Parts: sequence; structure tokens; C-alpha cells
Amino acid sequence: MAELTINTSDILSAITRGLEGYNPSLEQNQVGKVLEVGDGIARVGGLPGATVNELLEFEDGTFGLALNLDEGSIGAVVLGEVSHIDEGQSVKSTGRILDVPVGDGLLGRVVDALGNPIDGKGPLTNVTRRRMEIQAPGITGRKPVHEPMQTGIKAIDSLIPVGRGQRELIIGDRKTGKTTIAIDTIINQKGLGVNCIYVAIGQKASTVAQTVATLEEFGAMDYTVVVVAPASDPAPFKYLPPTPAAPWASTGWTTAATPSRCTTTCPSRPRRTARCPCCCAARRVVRPTPATSSTSTPACWSGPPSSPTSAAPVRSPPCRSSRPRPVTCRPTSRPT
Repeated sequence: MAELTINTSDILSAITRGLEGYNPSLEQNQVGKVLEVGDGIARVGGLPGATVNELLEFEDGTFGLALNLDEGSIGAVVLGEVSHIDEGQSVKSTGRILDVPVGDGLLGRVVDALGNPIDGKGPLTNVTRRRMEIQAPGITGRKPVHEPMQTGIKAIDSLIPVGRGQRELIIGDRKTGKTTIAIDTIINQKGLGVNCIYVAIGQKASTVAQTVATLEEFGAMDYTVVVVAPASDPAPFKYLPPTPAAPWASTGWTTAATPSRCTTTCPSRPRRTARCPCCCAARRVVRPTPATSSTSTPACWSGPPSSPTSAAPVRSPPCRSSRPRPVTCRPTSRPT
């Protein structure tokens, strides 16, 4: 039977090789736990140093946005699926304020609401991180609208002047061509030095894929960023998508959202209405004013003071009354 020998030099060399490249570090993290979770909101306890808009990391890697800082707990909006988060799980404070990648590296890419690439082309390059909640520049610090932007549609370019940096609204019912106008406008900017951002909120992922294919076919993805928050994403993601468009304040910015019915409710009719604004605002009662009287401008009037020969508008009656009842305001001055 052979005798077992131990060579200390061999053991030392093996340990030395194993420790090569190892740099020990010490970091301090605050760890709390989930008190309750439901409807996309998680109540977290044990993080006294958390700040507003700070990202909190759950056990499964999902992030949450700290909003309500109560005395004993934190209300966080879960930026992801809530089904994987249970009560009692640990939550780690990251110390990061909500930010997104911005820069020219986003051109030609398809990203989600948090700026993560979802087009399968690898990680983003040539980008920097920028906080989401920042103060917008004032009017004096902005460059005025002085250069026109052509949409490529003669009916629009001849009737509606559109300038770079100007806000325009495309409104209409479903299947009326809103997205077509936006896509044609983006394609028409080829070679003009305009960066375009197409934001799709609440649309089907297949529809967005067809739009991206159309932009790639005409070579428009070279100067376009597509930010997607499809209908399958949780509700918080539909609030965040316009943020990556911040660095290009004077470029074409197109938002394509799935239209929905007006949800304006009447104070006395707690139901949805088909008109916007509330039906109360569309009802006006006109009271003629004698030509020999002079009136002031009472606070309850719904319009500016009228001339002696015109009609003076009076405050609208409540919606629960089927018959309008005018409200007479006593003038504060008497005719001389």
C-alpha cells in the first residue's frame, strides 16, 4: 500500500491560481420585504432610506417604482408581472432613480418602455442614462419654430402649416388612417436630418411588427426609434413610453395610441358619456339684456361681458334638470 504524501507547495499554488482575478469588495444594501401585493401595487416595508422614484428590485429581478413613502411602508408600482411576487419576499433598494437610455444609439432600434432593446440586435451602444422626472426647459430656453416640415401629403401640407418642434394632433376613429399619416410623414423625412420617434401605446405587438417592417422597407429605421408598450404589458408601462423621446425635443414625435371612448363623467350622471367635455358644458342659456342697463361681470357668468345689444351668457344648469333654469346674477352697479 502506497504512502499518501501531501505537498504543501502544490496546495499553495492551486489556491493561488484560484484566487487570480478575484477582487474582494464590500457593499451595503438595504433589504426589506413585501407586506402585500395586488393590482400592480406592492406594499414594501423595511426600507427607511428609499426615496421617491427610486427603483426597488424584487427577488425575481422585477423592478418597482417607489412612489408613496409612508411612515411604516412604501407603496411601489411594479414594473412587470405581479404574479411572480408574493408576500414575504425580499426587496432590495438599488439607489437608482428611474432613468432611461437616451442618445443616437437608439436610432434604428425597437425598445420597450424602460429603454430595453426588444428587437434582438444586441445591447444598446452610444447611449447615456438620463433621469425620467426632470424639469423641462422654459419657453425662453427653447428654439422657436422657424423651419417647416413636410408630411408628403399634399392635402395636409397645403392646408396645415407644420413646423419642426411643433405639436400636432391626429385624431379620428378606428381604421380611419391615423397610423398611415404618421408612417407616411416619417418616411418623407428621409435625408432631411430629422430624427423620428414612433411611440406605440396599447397596440397589438403584431401591428407594431408590421409597422417596423414597413419602416425598414423604405429605409426609415435609420433615423427612427420605435418605443413599444403593447396591450399585453402592464398598465405602468403605458405611462412611461414617451420618455426616450426627450433628447430630441425639436424632432418629429408621433404617438399612436389605441383610441377609446370618452370617460368624462357628469357630476349628476355617474356614467360614461359619448361626448367630451361633459354634457353640462355644452348647454348654455341666453338671457337678453336691456339696452338701457349696464352690468358688471359677475363671477358666476360663463363668458365675458357682452355689449348692451347682445345676449349675456348665464351659468349652465345642472345635468339632472331636463329643463334649463337660468341663474340671474344681480348687477353690482346701477345705471346713472
